[in-house]
Amino acid sequence: MDSPFQYNKYVTGQHFIGRKEDCGILMNLLSNGENVVLWEPTGTGKKSLVYQVLTKMKLSGTIFTAGSFSALSVRTADDFFIRLGTTVIRMLASTPENYEKIVTGCLAGTHFVFDRKAFADRDLLSGACRLLRCNLFYINHFTSISDSLSKGYIMEPVMLEALKTLLAIHTGRFVATMSDLTTFQVSFLRAVVDGHLKFSTAEVIKKYSLNSSANVRRLKDALMKKEILTFEGQDERPVILDPLFEYWLKNHYFNTNP
Repeated sequence: MDSPFQYNKYVTGQHFIGRKEDCGILMNLLSNGENVVLWEPTGTGKKSLVYQVLTKMKLSGTIFTAGSFSALSVRTADDFFIRLGTTVIRMLASTPENYEKIVTGCLAGTHFVFDRKAFADRDLLSGACRLLRCNLFYINHFTSISDSLSKGYIMEPVMLEALKTLLAIHTGRFVATMSDLTTFQVSFLRAVVDGHLKFSTAEVIKKYSLNSSANVRRLKDALMKKEILTFEGQDERPVILDPLFEYWLKNHYFNTNP
């Protein structure tokens, strides 16, 4: 079913309403090469405003290349430069082959790594139940959104759009959760997302700046008390309790895919 309301992504054209004065001011500033900082609370239309202006500039004949990245998870200078560098590579590389050529040919030995498997999002294709770990709340929500977007058949594009919508609904809650964590706790979560099982090893402590094995124990306790993590089995395998939150961490907050 078609809907005139777009709330899970930025809007331009006929879906962009009002803010004509803001568009004019921003367009003049960018056209004159000025640096601009926009600040508003989450979900108030900053991205829509920027993309509407960029669309107008392209239609007017202005030649430029635009890139964007989220600094939500950036807490160190290294994080910032890696995220910025990845964005620049994406702007120059139109295919996985171009990306691989740039990384292996120009950035060998750096933090930039090409992983061809990461270019395909196969989580959804393997089944919504597996992705959402049979969480009935999320599955019911996901299928309801899929049904509302379909016109008789629920195909892969509909499921992908439904997942984006589901994430958009819960992103505010996820952002609030991460904003409440310390840098150590965020680093520990990154180690979990990266697939580590032994967090007290010297290698992991150094790589993720976890400080010490004693601090690792405190981080485990803190994240369990916040009901973000649990540890299962004799090997204490870490499990992120919320499956959609785990997907959001991997694919949006930490952006482990290139």
